[in-house]
Amino acid sequence: MYVAVTRAKKGLILPRFLTDILKVAKEYYVQFELADKVRETTSLWCSERGCCNAIPADSVLIPKRTKFVYQTDGTQTLEGLLCPFCATRTLGPIAQLTGSPTRVQEAACRPEVMELPHAVRLLLEVL
Repeated sequence: MYVAVTRAKKGLILPRFLTDILKVAKEYYVQFELADKVRETTSLWCSERGCCNAIPADSVLIPKRTKFVYQTDGTQTLEGLLCPFCATRTLGPIAQLTGSPTRVQEAACRPEVMELPHAVRLLLEVL
């Protein structure tokens, strides 16, 4: 069943209970595409409802939600690109592997700023 869902090119008809099982298994109908190919065809904006984030221009892979229609009630998830925040919220930490290299380097090199409370600072000065 997993192979059928991930390899379907145009469409796949599944009963509602099978789609619920796939959601429990963390299948969110997202495919990753090369950013160079996506830039040629669409603008780099997140397509999630209520999100206005831009997708970083130096991203290598961009998560793209595939269109999914529930046959029973007609509800659907729309096709579109996901920004890093929405991808992390949907897919979890694995989505950070597709982020832009500069953001990963900035996150790794960020200096830690520690400010001690006044009472602790006084105690350390006495020692």
